[in-house]
Amino acid sequence: MVTKRLFLTAGLVTAAVLMVGSGSALASTKSDPPTAAPCAGVIGVIAPYGAGQANSTVQLNWARVALDQFNKDNGTSFTISPANVGSTEVDRGVVEAQRLAADEKIIGVVGPSSSLVTKSVGPVLDAAGLSYVSPSATATVLTEGSLSNFFRVVANDSVQGPSIAQFIESSLKPKKVLVVVDDEPYSIGLAKGVVRTLKAKGVKVSTTKITLKQKDMSSVAQAVTPSTNVLVLPLLLPEDGVNIVNAVRDSGKFPAIVAGDSMFSLTEFNVPGAYVSSFAPDVSITPQGKDTIKLYGQIFDDLAPYGGPAYVAMEAVLTAARKTCVNGSTTRAKVTKALPNVRLDSSILGQPLAFDANHDVVDGVFWVYRHAADSFQPMTRAGVDE
Repeated sequence: MVTKRLFLTAGLVTAAVLMVGSGSALASTKSDPPTAAPCAGVIGVIAPYGAGQANSTVQLNWARVALDQFNKDNGTSFTISPANVGSTEVDRGVVEAQRLAADEKIIGVVGPSSSLVTKSVGPVLDAAGLSYVSPSATATVLTEGSLSNFFRVVANDSVQGPSIAQFIESSLKPKKVLVVVDDEPYSIGLAKGVVRTLKAKGVKVSTTKITLKQKDMSSVAQAVTPSTNVLVLPLLLPEDGVNIVNAVRDSGKFPAIVAGDSMFSLTEFNVPGAYVSSFAPDVSITPQGKDTIKLYGQIFDDLAPYGGPAYVAMEAVLTAARKTCVNGSTTRAKVTKALPNVRLDSSILGQPLAFDANHDVVDGVFWVYRHAADSFQPMTRAGVDE
């Protein structure tokens, strides 16, 4: 749900945001000829960026890459209005959502990045008639009817939970599993999916609770019994996961570590040997993604699961905008009406994009990676060993 990313060198962050698309030739998904008259409009991007943000500038960078390439391919002149909102910055998210909602030039939104922020800003965007396509908010509840204009381009946690459980059951020979859950909607929903599936498979499983940014994790270490050989961390914050692992290992216990997609970070969840779920493939090995990585190799480095979905989310919004463009412009109402019917025959994620009746991505899957010394090594796709 949060924290997977493509790592950027600090000195190139500005270049990644401001200079992408200059003379490049990324693969595209367009099938129609360019419009006779350029279509214009502003797309809001609710995502963290800048120094100190948990997700660096990855989502904003890749959304901008997608927009620049779309403009080049289609003769359009769409622009971006960024909203700097971290994964737990609910109040800031509401303020930024209100700003975007009040700006009549905004015709659609990419983001938010987290389920926590999405749950809070969604009603603001819904009331303004703005559709918003998240590249990473995976909480199942978000598409159960409370948010009318919310879409996502990644699988939800009803897929992730069973996928993690399937991997544990088939690959880790679990004797007893301990699942740690925090007090955030993403964590609660994901943990339920893991526990439910493990119990259905006859695996012994127990849970223990923490609060966000809890300092003392000794209670978790105490909950790891001698028979516990798998510790599952479906948590929102990587720092909580690291603190738990340190506390458990300091107590002389070394279960296998399995984490949710929020932990997909080589730097923030630096736990070599851990298994981590991700909602997107390594785009460097997909046909279109490989082209993207090659062309921007001087800027981007390492895996890009957090970037790839942001690219596709922007493509979806822009496709709806262009299809509804009349006399050089469109409206947020038209974009919202068109989004459910957007279809991309291919994408840098290696599969087509379409939305179901709930605005979830069709045929969404999760992958499991192993944290190696300096990279993530793919283990499974959708919980099935490759």
